[in-house]
Amino acid sequence: MLPEIPVETPHQVILETVSQTLETMAFICVEPITEAAVPDEPLCLSMKFDGPSRGAVEMVASRNLGRRLASEVLMVEADDPEFESRAEDALREILNVVVGAMMPHLARSPGDVFNLGLPETADFDPNRWSLFTDPHKACLLDAETQPIGFRIAA
Repeated sequence: MLPEIPVETPHQVILETVSQTLETMAFICVEPITEAAVPDEPLCLSMKFDGPSRGAVEMVASRNLGRRLASEVLMVEADDPEFESRAEDALREILNVVVGAMMPHLARSPGDVFNLGLPETADFDPNRWSLFTDPHKACLLDAETQPIGFRIAA
């Protein structure tokens, strides 16, 4: 179970950690938004955690964002035969860094330890976008015209 925290706190934690991660790793600015169209070629990435609280952090982002991250973070050229798989790797790495940065905010005490799973990737059904981005459960962000949805699932 997630700790008892106000609804705004998870959104603030997500915004802070995603902003710091994307700005530091890829020089991409992130802003909160209230609505957006489904990302093109959407992927759903998730990473489980357990410890004092358990759940998963889920992210829906476009393959295009992954391609940009592959180019800018992993320095992979678009003509590389591994480019598409590296684009997914780049999104998984962003999720991994974000989740790692979020864990201290979910801790109940300074000595709390979390176990993190590996980031998993799956195609995302665009018909689920409005459900995924429910403002009570998710944080919707704009990463320089690329919408990203994040939520912490119990």
